[in-house]
Amino acid sequence: MFTRWVVRPGKDAQAGDLLRDALPLVMLESGTLAWVPLRFNASDFGVFACFPNLVSLLSHLDGPAHRILLDKAPLVVDGEPQVNELDVVAEKLPAHWSYGPITQGLLLNLKVKPDQDLRVRALLTAGFEEVQRQVGTTAWFALRIDPERYASFAVFADKRARFAHLTGTLETDLARHALSLLRGLPKLEMPRVLAAKLLSPIG
Repeated sequence: MFTRWVVRPGKDAQAGDLLRDALPLVMLESGTLAWVPLRFNASDFGVFACFPNLVSLLSHLDGPAHRILLDKAPLVVDGEPQVNELDVVAEKLPAHWSYGPITQGLLLNLKVKPDQDLRVRALLTAGFEEVQRQVGTTAWFALRIDPERYASFAVFADKRARFAHLTGTLETDLARHALSLLRGLPKLEMPRVLAAKLLSPIG
């Protein structure tokens, strides 16, 4: 699930604090594999969340962290949030809790040409092995939004690790196949990570 919202002018610091303060409650959710609040700019914030099944997703939506965010969001948010439900095509999660600080994110939005859904999915899945070898890529997700929209989302300790990932085989392959598979080049966004919970499904 990817949620984005526009923050009221002058409320960006308050929005960041609200998201960071929710992390201890999210850490108690055994079914939440990933929860990453993001700041794209002073008015654009978001949260990426990932779950192993529908039961875990519903538990999160009914949990105290989500309820607190819903209660306090009207104080800082301008308008309704944009919520995208996602299918995780492939993922890399840290094998243990000691993954260190995470400060940077990378989001690639892909608009897929008609009938190229499966080819884009295969291209992202094929990039999994390379991402697994990238020591600096703390976590990575290949995401399917619908048949015409995919995304790649990753988080890193610093900007150097993000640049190494961005210049890797997967991202260059996506750019190289843009004319044949995509309706334009991937849209690149580099948000700041405000906090993170990342938990391998194998514990």
